[in-house]
Amino acid sequence: FWSGGVAALLGPAMERETLALHLREFVAQELIEPRSDSRLSSEDEYRFRHALVRDAAYGLVPESYLPEGHRLAGAWLEQMGEGDALVLATHHHLGQQPERALFFYTQAAERLFDLYDLPGTMRCVEAALACGAEGGEFVQLRALQSMVAFWSDDLSRSLALGAEVVDALEAGGRLWCWLVGGQIFGATYLGLNPVRAARLNEQLCRTRPDPKAGGAYSWAIGCWGQFIGDGHWQA
Repeated sequence: FWSGGVAALLGPAMERETLALHLREFVAQELIEPRSDSRLSSEDEYRFRHALVRDAAYGLVPESYLPEGHRLAGAWLEQMGEGDALVLATHHHLGQQPERALFFYTQAAERLFDLYDLPGTMRCVEAALACGAEGGEFVQLRALQSMVAFWSDDLSRSLALGAEVVDALEAGGRLWCWLVGGQIFGATYLGLNPVRAARLNEQLCRTRPDPKAGGAYSWAIGCWGQFIGDGHWQA
């Protein structure tokens, strides 16, 4: 945690000099310790020396204040440029701000999918859906669910989830390319709906990928090409 974050929680009634004095006392009592590698260059960063102390300190906060505290913490971290979307999502979720939590859970899910963290992706997707995702956000999350099922070798579930949203995604984007490749592969491998697979293949070949979607597009073309070469179906 950072001294500025604590100040944001305590409000203007606590002067920064007084706060700095208290923090030094906690350091001397070995409850917290300063970090030399603060992620925020303009702020002093600290950490609790023991998880039990951290949990005990959190437990002392009145339950009625917790949502407001998380809202303040989330707003301060956003202002300071916090890059971990899951941290921000968690604060907004606990702060009872579902719209902001949904936005950052979706960002976190995309990042974790890129890192091939499938369990982490699913946790964020499910949390985002629980926040009431609709429209384009729902489509994006359902597509991620489909791809997690694909990479988890659950092709039937991947096909069912992807079929709901593949036509609603913007053609040529990274997620669209991943999803179309997975739909072509799954449908052909399982011998299901070759007409639909052929339609998706035709759309894939006619679509120019976004600049950042080159890798996903090449993979999707490979999914189609493998089965064309093996003679599973003809375009």
